[in-house]
Amino acid sequence: MFGRTLAVMIVSAGLISAPLPAQARQPAAADPATEPAGEPEVGPAPQQSGDLERAKELYVNGQQLYGEGSYEAAILAFKEGYQLSKKPEFLYNIANAYERMGEFGQARDYLDQFRAYASNDQQEALARKIASLDKRQREKEANAQQQQDQAAHEAAARERRRQELADQEKKDKVWGPEAWALSTVTLIGLGLGIGFGVRATNQRDRALESCTEDPAMRVCSTEAEAAIGAQKQSAIVADVGFVVGAAAGVALITVLAIKATRKKQRAQEAQPTPPATAFTPYVGQTGGGLVWTTRF
Repeated sequence: MFGRTLAVMIVSAGLISAPLPAQARQPAAADPATEPAGEPEVGPAPQQSGDLERAKELYVNGQQLYGEGSYEAAILAFKEGYQLSKKPEFLYNIANAYERMGEFGQARDYLDQFRAYASNDQQEALARKIASLDKRQREKEANAQQQQDQAAHEAAARERRRQELADQEKKDKVWGPEAWALSTVTLIGLGLGIGFGVRATNQRDRALESCTEDPAMRVCSTEAEAAIGAQKQSAIVADVGFVVGAAAGVALITVLAIKATRKKQRAQEAQPTPPATAFTPYVGQTGGGLVWTTRF
């Protein structure tokens, strides 16, 4: 038992006095496939031996998860190991995992924390590594902004196209605003013609009732003369109404016919053109004949 304890103490003393792992001494490599740092120093202290043993387990778990590509799970293991052991190598491994995930800002933050524990010889390499992460983060943000702008441009283009199609659909409607306006004028004109025509007829009948006729001449009262004048005005309004209504009706029929023709033409233009096919004569070494040809 004593021999085992002595061996542990010797190994622990060697780990504590050892330099940072090889991966931590070369953090400036541009390759994002940087491997995790070596096993952290976990020289046991009597009051912390349980936490340090757990930190060892978490390191092994994190290293395995990192190798499998489960970087988020590896980060959880490395963070918990750092909380238990406060070994800076965990910070470096966390930075590597974040870099693999493309989270360059997070990687830069943890690598910057690791700098507080790094030796003077490592500071320059770490500074280059951090500068590289900053550059990649800026490129990532620029690409994200470009994609956002592109998505906004495409959305605006789709909205314009939708509006164009909606406007085109309105134009393609046979019974559109022009048809409604002409139909309204037609109805108003015919209504005025019929109404004032009936009024003129009634006024004429009342005027004739107030007149006396004899073989020589017709004698009408003043009221009858006024009624005859009003009858003439009503007749004129009725005639104008009939003319306007008839003209609007003809225009309505013309507009409907033109729109129907245009709509049919657009529908035909929208249909794909069928491939041209034909029989083509050919002559070969063994004879001749016709071959069916088509154009795609």
